[in-house]
This record gives sequence, C-alpha cells and structure tokens, in this order.
Amino acid sequence: MLFARIINIFFHNAERTFVAASLLVCGLCLPVIFLLGKRMFSYWAGVAAVFLLLLNPVFWQSSLDGPLRPHLALFSLLTAYCCWRCWNGEKEFAIWGAVALGV
Repeated sequence: MLFARIINIFFHNAERTFVAASLLVCGLCLPVIFLLGKRMFSYWAGVAAVFLLLLNPVFWQSSLDGPLRPHLALFSLLTAYCCWRCWNGEKEFAIWGAVALGV
C-alpha cells in the first residue's frame, strides 16, 4: 500500500505507521460526511453527522484494530457523495464515483 509506505518514511515503524494511517483516513472521513450531509439535507445535518461520527467510539476503535476499515468507510462515503451529485444532474461525478468504488 503506497499510502502506508509514504507514512512509514516518517515513523520507520509498522505499528505506528498503520495507526497514523488509520487516524488520518478517519480524519478525512469527517469532511466527506459533512459534505454529504450538507448536500443531501442541510448545513446542520452535515454538522450533526460529523459530531455523530466524531463521538462514535466503535468507529475510532475499529480503525485502530484494523487498517482496512477506515479506508472502506472513506471510499464508501466518497462513492455515496459522487452518486448523490450524479443523481442530481452533475453527470461528471459518475466517473469519480466509479473511481471511488473501484478503489
């Protein structure tokens, strides 16, 4: 995984690398879920979605147990965001949704 190799340049330790990668990807999930909630419902729904994910201990604990789970969450959110935009008439997001789904 290229992402983990890049992070390993800074840590030189596999355990710390995977923890840092998981936390970084979990942090990337927060703005994506905000954008999805804002686009689907309203600004406050996006804020509520961020706070619910931020305060969800299962999400953070599972990200520390296995490095694959936060990546699945991130790319699922990206796929949902692109599909929603495509559904509402922005057809250029079909390609980006396919890329996110493919990853």
